[in-house]
Amino acid sequence: MAIENPALFPGIAADENAFRDAARVRFLVLDVDGVCTDGKLYFQENGHPVKCFNAQDGIGIKTAMLAGIGIGIITGRNDPCVLARMSQLGVTEYHAGFESKLPKLEAIRKKYGLKPEEMAYMGDDWIDLDPMRSVGMPIAVAFARKVKVVGFDANTDIVQAIADGDATATISSTGNNGMVTGGYSTGQEGYLRMNYLPSSSVIRNHDQVVTAGSTVYPRNLILGYVVDAGIADAGAAKFAILEPAADIDNLEQVFVLTGYAQE
Repeated sequence: MAIENPALFPGIAADENAFRDAARVRFLVLDVDGVCTDGKLYFQENGHPVKCFNAQDGIGIKTAMLAGIGIGIITGRNDPCVLARMSQLGVTEYHAGFESKLPKLEAIRKKYGLKPEEMAYMGDDWIDLDPMRSVGMPIAVAFARKVKVVGFDANTDIVQAIADGDATATISSTGNNGMVTGGYSTGQEGYLRMNYLPSSSVIRNHDQVVTAGSTVYPRNLILGYVVDAGIADAGAAKFAILEPAADIDNLEQVFVLTGYAQE
């Protein structure tokens, strides 16, 4: 049976597949920063953050719940103002402090007996890619980090964040995740920089950093070793400076991976 395609926004064409995917959704999971807020972090003199929520988003969340669609929140930060806002809206599936979001998303799915195609996830940054790949209806907000398609099959696209070759990475000794970028984009020639590490991270000199694994990069490729660390300007995360494991100027052999089995 054909799905009616109402003109929700006059002058903007709506894809029929999007309506079909949306019709299956029984549960919507949201990121917070950049999705439920404007993405900015405002800090009071006591160091506590203040965030800007949109009242229209609140109406949308309440309307979805009245229509029988479950709402969940998975966020990497743990800010009291977000808990207060979600409590006000009646959102009970609130999960804070989870920078690795996929396990918690899977826990929600199993708790309610949902199929992947019955879930939607809305995010705005690279840490949202894994949960977005795991649901039937992934949604990115207008100002989300841009991605490019690097592969596809009959039902899905495989995307990679466009971040000048950045790679998701893990500190081997602690398991803390971040994003590694080259010195050419940080002004620190000859070194790498690992950004977005949790503020609670313990970072030691000589800690080994490896790839975290994705559809683009295999797991446990050695990227480098920590030589310095600090706190990002906003104070919400840490960063580490890495000495690359490979001396690019003196490479003698290069192995090209054309495929690998994910764990």
